[in-house]
Amino acid sequence: DLRNVKVRYGRVFGRGGMKKYLAISAVAANPPIIDLLNYPRSGSDTNELLRLTLTKLEKLNTGTSAWDDVTGVALANLNTTRPQWTVIDDTLVFTNEGIGRPRKYTGAGNSAEIASGAAPYAKVIANAEGFLILGDISDDGTFTDISDGYRTLRYNDDWDTTWTSCPGDARAIGDLILHLTPGAVTGALVLGRELIAYKEDGIERVIWTPGAVVWKQFLMPTPIGTTAPKTIKLVLEKFHMMLGTDGLIYRITQAAATPISDEVLANTLHVSSVRDLGRYKFSRSIVDSEEGVYILLYDRTGLTQQFLDSYVALNYLTGEVTKGRLALQVVAAEGYRPTKSSREVALMSTNTLIEEFDAQAVDDDGTRISRYWTTGWQKLGGGEEGWFTGALILMKRSKRGRIKISVAIDFDDDFQFPQQSAISSGNPADENVEISYSPPAVKGEWFNVKIELFHPTTTTETEVLRVGFMGVPLSTTVLNTGVIQPSGVS
Repeated sequence: DLRNVKVRYGRVFGRGGMKKYLAISAVAANPPIIDLLNYPRSGSDTNELLRLTLTKLEKLNTGTSAWDDVTGVALANLNTTRPQWTVIDDTLVFTNEGIGRPRKYTGAGNSAEIASGAAPYAKVIANAEGFLILGDISDDGTFTDISDGYRTLRYNDDWDTTWTSCPGDARAIGDLILHLTPGAVTGALVLGRELIAYKEDGIERVIWTPGAVVWKQFLMPTPIGTTAPKTIKLVLEKFHMMLGTDGLIYRITQAAATPISDEVLANTLHVSSVRDLGRYKFSRSIVDSEEGVYILLYDRTGLTQQFLDSYVALNYLTGEVTKGRLALQVVAAEGYRPTKSSREVALMSTNTLIEEFDAQAVDDDGTRISRYWTTGWQKLGGGEEGWFTGALILMKRSKRGRIKISVAIDFDDDFQFPQQSAISSGNPADENVEISYSPPAVKGEWFNVKIELFHPTTTTETEVLRVGFMGVPLSTTVLNTGVIQPSGVS
């Protein structure tokens, strides 16, 4: 078991806490903050960050450390609205689940409806091959006026001028009904030269062609779709990742949608207590390219509105999976790089603030978090019953860090004989520290050692390198040891 740690290349690290991004403590006036929009600017070294509340679109002003109102006509979002957005022709275009018509923001002035309000209402938005693409559409906002509108993509290469099609103009503007499954389209994202359209009951590949048929569509060989469009992310420009309707994370290429099989995922997202909440649709995700991690946020306990309280983190480079619980309830999540060359930060919105995740912070913005990792159930060397006499823990030296070690026996949930230790050494030149755990000898067949990590300062870092069991099998009086690598245990 593990919580609020990171596992990377077989080593365990205590995650950083959460802190107010740029130390901005002024709360949003129209909460909740329902989305964060990352707006990379063409021809500029800077990327803009915007946030959506119930009535406003606001842009981060890094010069004044404040949020500037760039809304224009007030929005009418709900506290459960899940906006979608894309960047096309250096313009940010977003929808708010069809409550209003799609809007644009060009980096100056205020937001405004695209094509002077002539575009259809839409719940899905994407761009591909120079076309702005709207999905699950309605001309009058009722979403009952267009036959098959719930599974239709409307495409337009002159999207900010007109949405009225003319005879013989099908290559410039038109409708594509995703007819290969009966379900509604919930999201769409480009992958290479293809648009991957996600539906409630499947996934379709949509490919532009130069022939009489403008778009060809192909059904991918999976019955799984998604109701959580805010979890769909492009990773390494090579594949997508998203949360499927079955509660598993999928890796999607042009050839296949493959579920990621992992015990941690199966015991968190996929369990009936979470599935029965019916709140997968509110899940969000971040791709943290600095860490090589896909972080999926979900509701574990049945919160109100679309708040989320837990996460799983999948390292898409190594396959390692961790999990954690947030001390704050969050809604939106986005990876953001202020400039093209700056470090990427993982941002999350609470009801009224923007928080940086895994930051240099003791806790989650003032609320304590628990960081721990367990070895999992192990036998002594030789695989027989015996006396557990202790463990040797190799740690990266940490001036302020502390750990607490305990042990459980034979599948009992009670961890006993806690022992605390600093992770420092008398010699400042020492890179690593070996810590000896010496509880009273206990008899058993299976043993599980728990290591709790404590960060008393904002700069504290903790890293577990290796754990070795010490014990005496009943068949021998010779001290027996077994080394446990963190990567070998979930």
